[in-house]
Amino acid sequence: MQEVNINTEQLSGLVDIYAVPTINIKKIENKVVSCYNQDNVFHLMATMESISHQQNMEQTKPGQLHKPKISFYIPGQTLTNDKILNKMKIYKYVVVVRDQQGNYYIIGNIEQNLNLEFDYANSANYSGSKGYNIDFSGELTEGMKPVNYPFTYV
Repeated sequence: MQEVNINTEQLSGLVDIYAVPTINIKKIENKVVSCYNQDNVFHLMATMESISHQQNMEQTKPGQLHKPKISFYIPGQTLTNDKILNKMKIYKYVVVVRDQQGNYYIIGNIEQNLNLEFDYANSANYSGSKGYNIDFSGELTEGMKPVNYPFTYV
């Protein structure tokens, strides 16, 4: 598993976010995500204070359309993080998040997935530290659902 890390000397709380490229998912069934390769799962460690999840919904002719957007900040720009994030830009994603109670939820599926966007930024909240603003967003016919963690690998 590849990790985009933060500088732990600067922060208090963390939230776990796992981004799984859809090409790495064999199936999602009965709350279980089965992946082909552990090396193609991205563990993004955001500051708890920065994470935001919006779930806008729109009524369309075929039914309800969910427009999730997961945004967060990872302080501590590094060359390793730059390389991993640039590699990540080529994929579409299913995202798994862990809430404060330790529950895991999946957003997206193999057919309907999320796009990654990020930029480099200085944060006013963390003494001007350099880092990354990251967004995952998409249009889905289903909202987030409970899922089991850890993933299975086949």
